[in-house]
Amino acid sequence: MEATDRANDRTRETPFVDLFREELITRRHADARLAAVIDCVQNPTFLKDADGRYVVCNDEFVSFVERDRDAIIGKRTAEFRPDLARVCDTTDAQLLASGGTEQLELTIELANGNRDIVVERRGYDGDGFSGIVGVIQDVTLQQRRETELREQTRNLEILNQVTRHDIRNDMQVILGMADVLRGYVDEEGQQYLERLAESGKHVVDLTRQARDLTETMLSGDEELTAMSLRPALEAQVDEVGSAYDRAVVTIADTIPEAEVIADEMLSSVFRNIIANGIQHNDSEVPRVTVTATTDEDFAEVRIADNGPGVPDERKTEIFGRGEKGLESSGTGLGLYLVDSLVEKYGGEVQVTDGKEGAEFVVRLPLATATTAVE
Repeated sequence: MEATDRANDRTRETPFVDLFREELITRRHADARLAAVIDCVQNPTFLKDADGRYVVCNDEFVSFVERDRDAIIGKRTAEFRPDLARVCDTTDAQLLASGGTEQLELTIELANGNRDIVVERRGYDGDGFSGIVGVIQDVTLQQRRETELREQTRNLEILNQVTRHDIRNDMQVILGMADVLRGYVDEEGQQYLERLAESGKHVVDLTRQARDLTETMLSGDEELTAMSLRPALEAQVDEVGSAYDRAVVTIADTIPEAEVIADEMLSSVFRNIIANGIQHNDSEVPRVTVTATTDEDFAEVRIADNGPGVPDERKTEIFGRGEKGLESSGTGLGLYLVDSLVEKYGGEVQVTDGKEGAEFVVRLPLATATTAVE
């Protein structure tokens, strides 16, 4: 029974401490080997004997406690860092007796300022060795990043609220008044009114893209699920087609009744690509044609337009990919959002040369088997 308990205890050891097991129980052969093993660990690491004297430590530990190695080896903690001894050495006897593990969280003062650390220690008593193995993790930077992340999240939530309500609502009022003005503006002024309406619609699109991007960032690692492709795609064909009077948006063939791995933002992928094919189109009548097919593993959606196309040298950068991100010379938030979402879904998106203009190809992993619906 005792052997079984010991085996169970060992399965609960952390990777740091487990790394030293075999070296500890054969220490009579291998002080040098033990030092070599400890030096492979990037965190400050030490080994004390049953009397609390340091047997070996790595360079990271020497640097962390801001003492020379000669001031550490063979000494107790109280002899070179009394502030650490008051916390770290008080439970040595209990750890040796139990062979257990403990984690201590504390703040210590170093030359470069206060540091938040976690000290993980394990006691060994028997098998030819009695002592304490310890590993120190500096979590100061991690905690600072967590604080910054919480602040960024709050700022994104505020931005999302402003984008969703204030700016969008004001632009809808402006567009409504522009419609009213059509009956009061002479023929010469109609062209300016049309430009005003187009710019207003573009601002509304931008606010929606910013909102969608913000929600995507806030969702983080939210679990993906099976989403129906056909209704998401057909809804955006109707919605975008209705928003742009001068454009023609059509579905070339039946959309397969397929489910893909995605989330509630799936419709934003199609909306932004379709809108992009209209906004960056210099044809007298912008046309966007949508087709969709499936194979064994993926659904493939092709969205082609009759615009000027995309030069080869810009086929990657229009998505805002690379180090520049949103500062790249791409077409804006919309395609950056598309690329971010499709990558999150485990798919891929690219732009190719279509029969007339550009053709965007979106491949999304299937969630279930699919059957074409006539």
